[in-house]
Amino acid sequence: MAFTQADLDAIEELIAEGTTKNKYEDREEVIDGLDGLLRRRDLILRSLGQSKSSGAVTVRVSKGLG
Repeated sequence: MAFTQADLDAIEELIAEGTTKNKYEDREEVIDGLDGLLRRRDLILRSLGQSKSSGAVTVRVSKGLG
């Protein structure tokens, strides 16, 4: 399946609204929570040749006493 910018826009709208139900003309789709929406958004972004950070950051802190 080839994704489009419209698919990305729809997923991002669902994320912003905090809903997991997507309605089409003839059917309704339920996605597994916010985590499922984010995974699907990342899949669409990769398909479109874009990338978006998940927001996860690793921080290492040291007091320099080692």
